[in-house]
Amino acid sequence: MREALDRLLKDLTLITLALGFALGWALLQFAEGVSNVITTLLNDYEEVSGNPDLLLTWRVGEGHLLSLGQLLEGSIELAVVLAVAAFVRSRQGDSNFAKPSVVPPQGAEEAAAPAVPPGPL
Repeated sequence: MREALDRLLKDLTLITLALGFALGWALLQFAEGVSNVITTLLNDYEEVSGNPDLLLTWRVGEGHLLSLGQLLEGSIELAVVLAVAAFVRSRQGDSNFAKPSVVPPQGAEEAAAPAVPPGPL
């Protein structure tokens, strides 16, 4: 089992792609949680009677709600994805995982050479 995990972790393209999708999804869930907090605070709810869809919800003032359930879910998803990314990064050691390749700019050789050949003054 450990050898199979090590082989999977060596496939950097697959790991980077999977972590990219997971991070994008977790950020989307977190953003939806923030949106839900703002929406429930701004909407006016006249009657609220034990709505099971609103986890971690409290009445704030006259007819407004503070709902943190979806924000908590998104935060947990984001934390798990970041923890997995940190674990994969630590297993990779000093490899090129998620490091951009450095390409010298065009004309770098020309810039290093003197523009005017040395001659008698």
